[in-house]
Amino acid sequence: PTLIGDPFILMGITPQGIPFGGPRGQLTDIFVLLASCEDSGHLQALARFSRVIQTPGLIADLRDMETPEEIWDRIHLAEQELP
Repeated sequence: PTLIGDPFILMGITPQGIPFGGPRGQLTDIFVLLASCEDSGHLQALARFSRVIQTPGLIADLRDMETPEEIWDRIHLAEQELP
């Protein structure tokens, strides 16, 4: 538990999908890692992020973006729009 100081989220987007066990044999091109020392914090972040990525058009937007700042801003905007 002491290996992780603060919770964090990492996202990786690859221009070409890779086989990662996607449904129907689809390739995976967006990867997300949520890390936290506390189960409750991890579950809250996972639930929130799960709601954010369901924003219509978000995934397509992320695939078209070129910088981490653009990606962060788009995710942050989607989060602010949640009810």
